[in-house]
Amino acid sequence: VTEPIPAAGKSLLMNARTAGNGSMQIELVDRDLKPLADRPMVFRGDEVDVPLRFGAEARLPASADGSVRLKVYLENAALFSLSVS
Repeated sequence: VTEPIPAAGKSLLMNARTAGNGSMQIELVDRDLKPLADRPMVFRGDEVDVPLRFGAEARLPASADGSVRLKVYLENAALFSLSVS
């Protein structure tokens, strides 16, 4: 779980890679770990600057305090970086 990220209303980009049958699941949650999206984003591949999308929106939803947290589950995968744009 990440620390709170002041990114509500903005986009998050990641640099990540999976290997073989590996995958990455990313859940969008608020400061209290309550879900902000209906389902997690699933990622497979090797990409730089992949936009994190939770549903149809590329921008992150607003939370009560303007920050979001990510719960990241890795299986044969590496998350190299996250950036706010």
